[in-house]
Amino acid sequence: MLVRTQKELDEAIRVGKWIEVDSTWKGNSHVVAWGNSHVEARDFTTIIKYSDDVKIRSGSKATVIAPDYPSDPTEWARLKGIPIRHGRITLWKAVREDYTAFHDAKTLYEVGNTAEAPDWEPNLGVECGFALHLADSPSGARYFVPAEARDSFRLLKVSAAIEDCRCFPGLPDYPMKLRARACRVLREYPRDFEPVPRGW
Repeated sequence: MLVRTQKELDEAIRVGKWIEVDSTWKGNSHVVAWGNSHVEARDFTTIIKYSDDVKIRSGSKATVIAPDYPSDPTEWARLKGIPIRHGRITLWKAVREDYTAFHDAKTLYEVGNTAEAPDWEPNLGVECGFALHLADSPSGARYFVPAEARDSFRLLKVSAAIEDCRCFPGLPDYPMKLRARACRVLREYPRDFEPVPRGW
């Protein structure tokens, strides 16, 4: 079934039809396909492959990207474009209005102080837990804010020793996140803050 509008796409999904997206009239498209889906991407398109279960047949001019995040935090920082200065990386954390962590309501992130993970496990084989969770950007930190705290959370810029950081390799569920033993809280920013990209 060929679809050209959102209404046609919604109806095709509702009845479980095979879908081909025609975006030639606009020039750009974005498709997320779940379950038993078929999507055609012709030349001069970019496809991001999030699973090894996906079969992709592409034209000679199409680009297929299979994200493969590094296990080394220094490489993760390089990939994200975050500089490491004097062995430290600058990251972001969203916390409750009282400066405590959302996950335990105990870990305190006060500006000028150091927060430490009471349960630090450096060699944990899973992505979450047993660490402070810090993000690569303000938007990455906001991702973890519960809906009921969207109007009251605090956004903090923090600094962590890169040797005390761990990242989850391969295809993590949360590629914007590092695990850390401790961090120094540098400054509070407005909730909607987003830095201007370098070079703009």
